[in-house]
Amino acid sequence: MQPIVEHTLYIYETILNRLPPLVPRNVKQNLEVEIDRLFRTEDITLHEVEQSMAEHGMIVWPYMQAFEEMVEHHENIMGDKFFMQKASPGLRKKYMLVRDLGGGFTHVSRGALPEHFNHAEKKELNELLVDLKHDIRRYAMQAVLTHDRKTYEEKIEYYGGLIEEINKVLTSLRDLAENQSGDHSDLALDIQSRIKGIEHSIAMLGPRIEIEEIRQMPAYYEGKREERKVRWGI
Repeated sequence: MQPIVEHTLYIYETILNRLPPLVPRNVKQNLEVEIDRLFRTEDITLHEVEQSMAEHGMIVWPYMQAFEEMVEHHENIMGDKFFMQKASPGLRKKYMLVRDLGGGFTHVSRGALPEHFNHAEKKELNELLVDLKHDIRRYAMQAVLTHDRKTYEEKIEYYGGLIEEINKVLTSLRDLAENQSGDHSDLALDIQSRIKGIEHSIAMLGPRIEIEEIRQMPAYYEGKREERKVRWGI
């Protein structure tokens, strides 16, 4: 198995191990079976792994997006409290200075305002932030199964609707690509590249693509095709 294929499979396995609450049991089981099959197939190609991740990513993406939104919500609410409970006295003092300057846990956790911490404090801070991220995720997991369950389910439904919309866009783009030939073959390759980019974004193999950009892609490529007809008559 090629190293890049094995590396991608480990990303796939990480997604499985980080599935959030309420993902249906059969979805988890299907994912486990698929990852096991891929690991046991020595001559598996990178393309086959990525296609599998894209297919299963479409199913679990609404749950993962909904849960990450809930984690961020609880980070904004509980991060400050958790930090003050676990930080050393020296780090708490520096953190209070950051708060006085208008900052907070979100700023610190994203690496903002580094000039307020010396080298030793930055090392301590980084270790603490790793622990706090785990604490907040555990808190969010409990919350979405209890008092925040309704909100979480509504977010899952919302992102499920976005996936349906994204799938329609992908179908439109595939149809556009298939209808290009001859002098339009470079346009077809461009469209196929965008399709792959969307799939990689959903499967967490590539950079995030915002939904508004995805929505506009079919119209953009339709416009490109019409522009060629007008300019070159092809």
